[in-house]
Amino acid sequence: VDQLLNLETFRVKSIAQRSPQAIGKITQMLAEAFKDLAEEKSLTLKINKIEPINFEFTPDAIEKIVLNLLSNAIKYTPAGGSIEVGALRTNDKYQITVSDTGIGIPRDKIESVFDRFNRVLDENSEKVTGAGIGLSLVKSLVDSHGGEISLQSEHGKGTTITVTLPVINEVESIDGEFDSNREIVAMELMSLQTQDLKEFSPEKQIQDDSSKSSILVIEDNPDMRNYIGQSISDEYQVLMAEDGVEGLELAKKHVPDLIISDIMMPRMDGYQTTNEIRQDNITSHIPIVLLTARGDRESRLKGWYEKADEYITKPFDVEELLIRVRNLLEIRDLLKKRFGEQVIESVNTQDRNTSSHYSVSDNELDENKANLQNIFVDKLNSILESNYQNVDFGIDQLASEIAMSDRQLFRKLRSVLDMTPGEYIRRYRLEKSKLLLAAGKSANFTAIEVGFSSQSYYSRCFKAQYGIGPKQYMMQQ
Repeated sequence: VDQLLNLETFRVKSIAQRSPQAIGKITQMLAEAFKDLAEEKSLTLKINKIEPINFEFTPDAIEKIVLNLLSNAIKYTPAGGSIEVGALRTNDKYQITVSDTGIGIPRDKIESVFDRFNRVLDENSEKVTGAGIGLSLVKSLVDSHGGEISLQSEHGKGTTITVTLPVINEVESIDGEFDSNREIVAMELMSLQTQDLKEFSPEKQIQDDSSKSSILVIEDNPDMRNYIGQSISDEYQVLMAEDGVEGLELAKKHVPDLIISDIMMPRMDGYQTTNEIRQDNITSHIPIVLLTARGDRESRLKGWYEKADEYITKPFDVEELLIRVRNLLEIRDLLKKRFGEQVIESVNTQDRNTSSHYSVSDNELDENKANLQNIFVDKLNSILESNYQNVDFGIDQLASEIAMSDRQLFRKLRSVLDMTPGEYIRRYRLEKSKLLLAAGKSANFTAIEVGFSSQSYYSRCFKAQYGIGPKQYMMQQ
């Protein structure tokens, strides 16, 4: 886009390329071209008087100006609204006016709408695809021709934009038919039309017994959301959210293995979503990949500060995205196995009155996650320390004590320690039983003391875990 804009700026500054253009006829043709589209979107497009006039201008420039103004009016006017376009000559000036009854622009944002890559973002405008280029290009073109552009807008009521162009070297007629760039018009209309794309159907619920890892995609643009979902669905279970608020809700409910999130979204942006996910005990461990059209240094640094794991700039290569997601999940699998073993080994050695410190990280981001995981595991172990002797204490009671649903606890423990809650409770009790066996207590006494329902079940679990039975272990000790 930068290259295209630079080329355009260079081209419009080249005065030698200017020639007589059928400004009035082109404006009329463009306005009429939008009529069917406006009707399709339940909008009323009124074409007021457009005076025919021919004067010197850069080829294609008037198309870009009028197309962008009409395109914005269409995009930002809800169904049932109206748009008016007209063009009149006043002395040596030609004024093109496009007004709409759309969402409007807040007064304090009007001055910045002509800045490149700047968009007035709110709950309504965020749902519209755009990058903040159109009005910047219009202003560049108008300025290059010595014209002026003015904007009047009221938030929630509509916008009127007037382009005033100097009439230079006017001619009565142009030899031959004027040749407007119909390809530009066709592309713009195509981008605005409601496309009948095959909708991607994401998962309704993560299947815990699936061999595929689960990924939550948070993206407000429907086309991009479907594109990402289709691109990764062969390898992963896919959940989808339209914005950060919905994404956070789904992340807490389903506890996915990884999250891919856009940054610029309504209600809650990607940075805020990342921050909320990191602070929540249920979701703090989940790797996050941020996707954005903003690839500048400041935006990337902000992503790292919010503790994202990866930062990928749009447009991205699907294969690259898949490789980076795959690497993140593989690294996480290695870390959780190490972490789980360290936690179990520490059950009988940690001072229960002090916080444990399990070292599984190699950088600051991982250290932050490890600290959050340490807090979670310490709380988990504290609950088990008080209850492991109770034979009736199980998964339901543990989930209730740690303020999670059974499923949230299942997903969290699988992601952090590579164990289910049932496996972790059993391992905890078995580790505690080793102390009693080493002290000379019988297997029967030990089984009851650490919360097993029977001595035979305890013996089977002990042998399955350590390779020898409780009696052999006691003799060894």
